[in-house]
This record gives sequence, C-alpha cells and structure tokens, in this order.
Amino acid sequence: MSKTQGNINKKELRRVHLSTLLAFACGMAMAGAVYADATTTASSADTSNWKCRLCTYAYGWTGDLDFGLGNVSTNSYKFGEYNGLEKSGLYLIGGGNAIYRNKDGKYFDVNATNLGLSSRDILLQGGQQGFYEFSAEYQEIPQFIADSGRTPFLGIGSDTLTLPSYWVSGGSTGQMSKLNSSLRNVDIQNTRRIASFGAKFIPPESHWHFSANF
Repeated sequence: MSKTQGNINKKELRRVHLSTLLAFACGMAMAGAVYADATTTASSADTSNWKCRLCTYAYGWTGDLDFGLGNVSTNSYKFGEYNGLEKSGLYLIGGGNAIYRNKDGKYFDVNATNLGLSSRDILLQGGQQGFYEFSAEYQEIPQFIADSGRTPFLGIGSDTLTLPSYWVSGGSTGQMSKLNSSLRNVDIQNTRRIASFGAKFIPPESHWHFSANF
C-alpha cells in the first residue's frame, strides 16, 4: 500500500466515525423528544373513565354459609371415633367463612367447620396486611373408644366414684353377690379441647417478623 492510499483510508475512516456519531446524536435527540411528548400527553390525559372490568376487588364483607342436616343410620364408635358421628340419628351440619377487607389493608377472617358436631373448629384472624396480625382458634377433638362398657360405680363422669349402698365386697368377683345387679352401661370416651392465641408484628422498613403463640 502506498503512502497516499494510507492517508485516503484514514480520511474515509474519520468520515465514517463522524457520520456514526452524528446519527447516534440525532437518534438520542429524537428519543428524548418522543419521551417528552409521551410524558406530557400522559400527564394531561383524562383517566377518570379508565376502568379494568377484570380486576375489580370486593371490599367489605363477603363469605358463605353451610347449613343442613345429616343422618347416621347405625351406632358405631369406630365409625365416629374422631369425627363425632358415633350415634345414629340426625346431625346438624353447620359451618362457613366470612371475610372482611378494606382499602387500607385491614382484614378479618372467620372460618368455622363442624359446628353441629363434637369435632368443631373455629378460627379467627385479623389485622393489617404487612403490619400486624392477631389470631385465635378453638378446636374440639373427640375420641370414642367403646360403647359396650359396664361398671358398678356411681358418679361416672364426675371426680368421685362410689359403690351402691347395698354393695357386698369380696376377694373375687364370685364373692361380690351384688355385682351383676349393680352393673350399668358406660361409654368410654374423651374429648380434647384446644384453645390457641397468636400475634405477629412486622416493624416498618424491617426484614424481620416477630410472632408469639400460646
């Protein structure tokens, strides 16, 4: 390559660079003008009628209620061991939930199941989203073990058990002459009752949650 050709190529390269810079500067100026125009148009637009029909949210109270009757055909402690359907007959079916929300993020929830049975459960929760929450729950869990037990004792279900006044003691059941006439049916069962309370706090601008439950 001659010296003259080298000088010509350098001049052409400078012209290309200059053209590129000018094109970039023009593009940036046009983009800025479009952005400024869009910002002005958006700020002056009337948005009072802009509504999203698919993103509405129901504030206030909403919920559903379950109510009815159920029937159990046959006594069975095994069938109703934990669900409270141990006896034949009609049962009340009750439950449901209620939900409250407002635009400030405050909420309150109530959820209830098996209100007509001995396996009932009620849960309450409320607070303000992102700040605090309080909760309380009451639950009953039955256990029906046997409905064919028999005992001579009086006061079943109380803190004191006594034998009949005519009771005849003995070293074996054969010597307890009043045993058979004293026997009465007794159902063997128990119910566990659980109550719980809780609180949760979220300090502003904090990544920590603090909760306590009892």
